[in-house]
Amino acid sequence: MSDGRNSSEELELKYSIEDAPAVEAWLDATFPPLPRGPWQTLSITDRYFDTADGALSAARYGARLRRDGRKTTLTLKSDIEVEGALHRRLELEGPAKQALNPERWPQSEARDRLVALADGRRLVERFVVRQRRRERLLTLGGGELVASIDIGVVRAAGAAVGRISQFEIEHRRGRRSALQRVARAVEKSGLGEPESRSKLALALEMSQAASLVAADDRFVEAGRKILRKHVLRMLDREVGTRSGDELALKQMRVATRRMRATWRVFEDGYKRSVERRFVGQLRMVGRTLGAVRDLDVLLDSLPEAEREGPLAEHWRARRKASFEALGTMLDSRRYARFVDAMLEFTATPGAGVARRAAASTVADMAPPALTEALDRVRAAGAAAVGSDDAASWHALRIESRRLRYSIESFADVLQKKQSRELIRRVTRIQDHLGTMNDAAVAISEVSQWLAEMTAKGELPGAAPPGAYIAKREREIVSLRRSFGRPWSGVSGVTFERLLERALAPLTNR
Repeated sequence: MSDGRNSSEELELKYSIEDAPAVEAWLDATFPPLPRGPWQTLSITDRYFDTADGALSAARYGARLRRDGRKTTLTLKSDIEVEGALHRRLELEGPAKQALNPERWPQSEARDRLVALADGRRLVERFVVRQRRRERLLTLGGGELVASIDIGVVRAAGAAVGRISQFEIEHRRGRRSALQRVARAVEKSGLGEPESRSKLALALEMSQAASLVAADDRFVEAGRKILRKHVLRMLDREVGTRSGDELALKQMRVATRRMRATWRVFEDGYKRSVERRFVGQLRMVGRTLGAVRDLDVLLDSLPEAEREGPLAEHWRARRKASFEALGTMLDSRRYARFVDAMLEFTATPGAGVARRAAASTVADMAPPALTEALDRVRAAGAAAVGSDDAASWHALRIESRRLRYSIESFADVLQKKQSRELIRRVTRIQDHLGTMNDAAVAISEVSQWLAEMTAKGELPGAAPPGAYIAKREREIVSLRRSFGRPWSGVSGVTFERLLERALAPLTNR
């Protein structure tokens, strides 16, 4: 509770409780209420948020929007000292609105601090705590306190994930020794256990536990959990991508690929129109990221002696243009609407669900999904291995990536040791095929550049690009010949047995 100041130091006791009526009765008997301080009942909704990359948490701040009646208040809190039940924190408060857009909130020290901490990052809801609060004043020993009993339901991504029951006594003014007197009385009563964690920390634990995929989860809701994890990962890497961090860009692109793979794994669970809409938008984002990432790979593949030549200059110019196009896309309304829609979809249980899949669980669907993914990899391998057909090798690469992402999607409910080994084996062939693909893309790009230069009559006197092409072609031949060893780790019976054991928690229920 705040006494109206924009900034203050908050000092309060926190206890976890089991019997709220008993606590209320004990408090009235031990510290009788004054005529001006009877109990009040409040309905409060606290919406906790952060940036996708946790910038507020990294700065050791917790942030929430509190809705009390028609009033919305922004609160920033940062622990100064926690000792058992006693919490001493910095608290900043200011008026706000429900939309997570600080630019539209009234000016306050709290808002300005938040804007500085977020530094342009998108704010994302973490969870909501809906509370019924019983509250009254205590005056004793020259100090004024506020006692509150909070019974709250924690909701994350639209679903209830736990309950919070706390008894709090906050110092308002006067002598702080009054808190010590209440603390001794509470501990003597045995009605509450000292709680060193804030509501934010408790709710975070609950929401993180609920974000794991469970065998009894509805199949479509498990897909929603996985999609949310990846969209947050994408946003987590957006700031670094905008600043030119190549690793962040790579990881942001991987997040879009994982979302597309997730849609494929769970596609039968959602309405086709919903799937097409989101997958189409993901392709747009992925292509724009890929245009920059592919050129980074090409530039890294050039021999040192050629990194200042005309080919490198051509690729750097294209990379610059592609990076500018990426920035334009990330600033676009289309991208903003896509992110908003994904965040809303992944926080709305039941949204977009196809009727035929509404009752299916992870235990029902994961085993056949993984078996079918393996069958597709082996069918693609049968067409590619031993051939010189680039399209078949590319198809095998795509199916291998999808198999890996499918296993990772269900990792929470698989046997850990076996699932890790499955992923290791698939990753080996994925990396092998990835290197092969990089060489093929490089050959295509250099050949196209040579053709354009020849048409313009600007072909370099020396022909290092020709030597580069020959080297990459030999690399592809070598990679195809050596593919048998990593491929045996997936094509053989051992992989099937590992998959069977990994699925045991689901198939032996």
